[in-house]
Amino acid sequence: MVLFSAFAAERLNAQAHMGQIAADSESLVSAMERAFATVSRGLVTLHEAEVIDHHGTDAERRKARIHDPEADWRDIPESSIGDCLNALPHLDPISWRFYLPAFMRLGLRTLGSPRSPMDRAIYSLALGDDREINDYQRERFRTLDSEQARAVHRFLEFATQSDRCDGHIARVALEKYWRRAAEQSG
Repeated sequence: MVLFSAFAAERLNAQAHMGQIAADSESLVSAMERAFATVSRGLVTLHEAEVIDHHGTDAERRKARIHDPEADWRDIPESSIGDCLNALPHLDPISWRFYLPAFMRLGLRTLGSPRSPMDRAIYSLALGDDREINDYQRERFRTLDSEQARAVHRFLEFATQSDRCDGHIARVALEKYWRRAAEQSG
C-alpha cells in the first residue's frame, strides 16, 4: 500500500510538471506569435531550401517554390515543416526570420516526438567553430528586432530546461550570443 501511494504521488507530481511545461510552452508560443506577427518571407522558400539541401537543379527549385504560397508564417502547414526539416540552414536571412518561428512553434508543440523540428530550430540559433558560418549566422540574427530576440531567448531558455531536446546546444547558443542580445534589446 505504501509503495502504491509513493508511485501515485510520483505520477501526480510528474503530471503536474508536464502541465506546467505545456502552460509555459503555450505562453512562449503566444509571445512568439506577437513578436513575429509582421515578418515577411525573403527570396528562398521552405521547399526550395530543402531542394538546395539535396543539391537540386534550378528547375527543381522553381518547382518546389509552388508548394510555399504562404504570406504569413502562421499559415505554414505542419506537414511542410515535417517535409523540410533540413531547410533552415539554406534560407536567406529574411526567409530564415520568416520560417524560424514556425519551426520553434511546432517544435514546442511536438516536443519529444521523433519528427519534432525543435532541435533544428535550436541548431539554427547556435554559433559554432567556423568563422565564416558564424558571420553568416550573425547576419541572420541581426534581422531580428528586440522583441523577436527576446522571444528567441525565452525559447532557448525553455529548451535548456527540457530533456526532450538538445538543451546543451541551447545553453551554448545562449552563452555565445542570445543572452547578450536579449539584454541589449531591453
